[in-house]
Amino acid sequence: MDNNIKVYIEHQEYSGETLIYIVSETHDGIRRIVEPIDMVFRELIEGQTTEPTLRLGLGYSKPFMQAFAELQNELTAVKYHLEDMRKLVFKNEGKPPTYGGG
Repeated sequence: MDNNIKVYIEHQEYSGETLIYIVSETHDGIRRIVEPIDMVFRELIEGQTTEPTLRLGLGYSKPFMQAFAELQNELTAVKYHLEDMRKLVFKNEGKPPTYGGG
């Protein structure tokens, strides 16, 4: 099966959620999306073997990790942008505002 795997990651600042879509497209143009995965937590017992939360097969790992790296870069850029905005907004904190010519 010859698939082109794409991983789309969207961070929603207003809700703090991260949305992840994994889509494959076959050579004949058929697109498929991975069904939603419920994150259900269970107790982790020391010494007990457990399955991985998500197992990425051949062809999935690289696009998945690239999408996460892109998201990390975007979030880093947003972080620095917000820091710059804070500096601009609060640079005159404690000083009376100036209006007009001086």
